Amino acid sequence: MSTTNSDLINLFPDQLDPNFLYYEMTATDKVQVDQFYAYIAANDIASANALFETYPRLKGIIITSERMQYHNDEIISIERFYLNDIQQYLIDFIKPKGDWNKDTVYTKGDLVQYVNNEAIESYLGNVVIIPKGTLPTDIRYFHCVTTRGQQGVSGTGMSARGSWSNIIQYYTNDCVANDNILWYAKQNSLGQTPQIGEYWDKLMELPKQIVTSVSQPSGQGADEFWYEIL
Repeated sequence: MSTTNSDLINLFPDQLDPNFLYYEMTATDKVQVDQFYAYIAANDIASANALFETYPRLKGIIITSERMQYHNDEIISIERFYLNDIQQYLIDFIKPKGDWNKDTVYTKGDLVQYVNNEAIESYLGNVVIIPKGTLPTDIRYFHCVTTRGQQGVSGTGMSARGSWSNIIQYYTNDCVANDNILWYAKQNSLGQTPQIGEYWDKLMELPKQIVTSVSQPSGQGADEFWYEIL
């Protein structure tokens, strides 16, 4: 029996249950089957059970209550697993690993982010041994779990792209926020930090936050304000 389901005789979910084999009866088997039932007719249960042990093939021919009970308990343990335990199993199975790194060894259940076709997608490792440096797009080792809809119609003017990221592809007229400033892309770029120059230009500088507190906050710039509460 399993530790999880101590009232059942099967092993799942702590480990896999055995694969019981069943057989069509042959002429040789019939001799043993007839002997088994002869023992039963004579009320010699001990000899019948001993025959089961000396000729184990009988267990795949004669269906016993023990074998049926085992299968019944297998079904119950699976039902309990999906009814009560599947959510925690998925939580424990999936291990977020952040952005994919070519120098990291990943395994089954590792979840990584990777830029594919100009978008950040999530990939789940699906085998135990994944060679180091394997791209998440390799379907032999990873499964893409990101759902992407059809490409929408391109708009006109500037496109808001949120906060700037060094792993996102940007295009001309994309608008991003970085270092308290709104920037617009002058041309396509990837990994180019927003600054006045070839790739970006300043669109709008956002107002600095004025801090009022008892002690001076850390990380303030030279042009930021702080009012001390006395």
